[in-house]
Amino acid sequence: MTGSAGLAAAAERMRKERGELERIFPSFFRGCFLRDAEECINRKLPVCADAAVVELSAGGVFTGLWKLGELLHTGLSVEIRRIPIRQETIEICEYYDLDPYYADTSGGFLIAPASAPDLIRRFREQNIPLSVIGFLEPGRARKIIYPEHVRCLDKPRAFLG
Repeated sequence: MTGSAGLAAAAERMRKERGELERIFPSFFRGCFLRDAEECINRKLPVCADAAVVELSAGGVFTGLWKLGELLHTGLSVEIRRIPIRQETIEICEYYDLDPYYADTSGGFLIAPASAPDLIRRFREQNIPLSVIGFLEPGRARKIIYPEHVRCLDKPRAFLG
């Protein structure tokens, strides 16, 4: 995964609710966070011809994981602690009662490469942060692994159609 869970949603809240958030978060927190968010959201993904790619958007990481499973007709196991997320995002989402894993993650991508070591090397060479958050698995189960339990990923509302 590239990007950071819920980053676009948190940055948008920070821009829209500036007055309210100025009372809660220090100015250095807001400035650094917004600058980093813009950089992440506007970063371009290198060509990944040997990989399945799902662009993350308004449905967040969990919706993107569902889309990836559907695209590849496979199951997956993802460790929640490996999903990149900024502390600022957590705090803003908690304040507004948003789930950061379903919040807008525009600028991020899920990538299922033919060769993970090659992809990791290419991204490092271009200074693009990349996290290995899980693995594809046979079957259809889409599991989120928490430290104390495992749960199946819920089908996003957009797919309930």
